[in-house]
Amino acid sequence: MNDVILAKVELSKKKCDSHLEKMNKASVGLKPVFPLTEHALKNLADETVTLLDQFLYRFMKLQDAMGTRFIPVIAGLIIGNNDPRPFIDNLNILEKNGAIDSAEKWQELRNLRNRLAHEYPDDIGQTADAFNMLMTEWTYLRDMYLSIKGYFDQRLATDKHR
Repeated sequence: MNDVILAKVELSKKKCDSHLEKMNKASVGLKPVFPLTEHALKNLADETVTLLDQFLYRFMKLQDAMGTRFIPVIAGLIIGNNDPRPFIDNLNILEKNGAIDSAEKWQELRNLRNRLAHEYPDDIGQTADAFNMLMTEWTYLRDMYLSIKGYFDQRLATDKHR
């Protein structure tokens, strides 16, 4: 692994770690208001709305950082080829090599993200349901990131001086 690729991975990890840290903090602050109802979502205190917005924003940013930077580089390192390839191929490479449990779960989380982006704040009831799902499902994204990060640290980073 050359220094440029290593620098890309380390920068990606730093960004992902930052998003994850902020999501963790926001999730703790949000626990008392979940599960959300339509009525509760309409009547959230401004501070809670800010925290919910930050949580959603960081979820999206973590998924973006993983999808545009981290996952493609790690998949390329696994197969020894950093040529561009369809994202689903990157996910399948990670799943096949044990870096993630399920490529399909990424797609589910992406669909949830899109649902929130398109429905918030148009339909309060569906938005409350989507936020409830996000609050229970976001840990899959966290675990996926930590699994890929661990895979890199344990199996790929040792090759950095080759």
